[in-house]
Amino acid sequence: MDDDLRHLRGSKSRDYFKWWHKQKLRGCDYASDLDLILVEKVFTGTKDRDGYWHRGVIVAAIDFKSDDAEEPTFTEVIVYNWCVDSGVPVYLISGTPSLPDEGKEYDTMLVRRFIRGLPWPRPPTCEIEHVLGPCSVDEYVAWEKKLRSAAK
Repeated sequence: MDDDLRHLRGSKSRDYFKWWHKQKLRGCDYASDLDLILVEKVFTGTKDRDGYWHRGVIVAAIDFKSDDAEEPTFTEVIVYNWCVDSGVPVYLISGTPSLPDEGKEYDTMLVRRFIRGLPWPRPPTCEIEHVLGPCSVDEYVAWEKKLRSAAK
C-alpha cells in the first residue's frame, strides 16, 4: 500500500451515503457493512490466465465493536454467517478507548471470533469465542500478521 492510501481516514461521502440509504428506503430494506476485509497477495508460482503470478486471498472479515458487550445486529449476523459459509472467518475487534483522539492509539484491544448466529431472535443469538486480549496494539499487530501468514 502506498503512503497516500495509508494516510486516508474514513470517508464522509461513504458515511453520508449509508445515512442517505437509511432515509430513502423502507424500514424493511435492510443493509449492512463490514468495517474491514483483510486481503493478502499470494505468489502462486505459475501465471494465471491473465498472465499474473499472484492472486488475491480474502484472509478475514473484521468488524469493530465499541466494546465486547456490543453484540452483532440482525443484518450483521446474516452477513457474518454468509462469510463463514464462504470460508472467510469473521473477527469482532474492540479497542479501548473505542474512539482514540487524533494521534493516539488504542490502549488495549480484544479479538473475538464469530462462529455462527441466529438472526431471527431479538436480539440475535450468536456463538462467539475469545481469541486474544485484552492485549496491546503490538500484540494485535502480531496476531494479524500470523493470521495473514496462515492464509498464504
